[in-house]
Amino acid sequence: MADSSGTILAAVESSTAVVRVQGRAQAHQCPAFRRFAEQILAGDACRLHIDLSECEYFDSTFLGTLLHLRKTPGQDGGSVLTLVAPSEQCLQILGRMGARSLFRIDSGSSVDGDSQWHILPEEQPGQCGLDFKRNVVEAHQELAQVDGPMQDKYRMIAELAAQDLAAAQQGE
Repeated sequence: MADSSGTILAAVESSTAVVRVQGRAQAHQCPAFRRFAEQILAGDACRLHIDLSECEYFDSTFLGTLLHLRKTPGQDGGSVLTLVAPSEQCLQILGRMGARSLFRIDSGSSVDGDSQWHILPEEQPGQCGLDFKRNVVEAHQELAQVDGPMQDKYRMIAELAAQDLAAAQQGE
């Protein structure tokens, strides 16, 4: 079910996986986004384009998930991930978080209009499982490695989220 505030769509064109964010990208959408990206990159795709042209906002978990996926090596040894046509709002968020220079950014368009798009599922608020909690921890650990004014804040969030994950794992 798509959140009224944002939708993440996915398509595959030849050897490129494309993820298009419409509206807002938030933590509850990240587990499915990450699973899709990791599965497709382990298979047929050798590039991952994140189309942010229609994105109005993304939270720290989404950014941390992008940072994690950025570490996936491409065939040329570089990152497989490219941010495509980020909106002005996205560029501002990347700048505030000190992450703009960490990504390859392409101002062009991601794919043509004939792609077969499907909506990526999302976690339902209040029903977030271990996969969600694990992704939040790992995303904020990625953010805590980025030098800048938010580094200590993200380190603290990662530590608190890790404690929450550990408690949830013991409760299973």
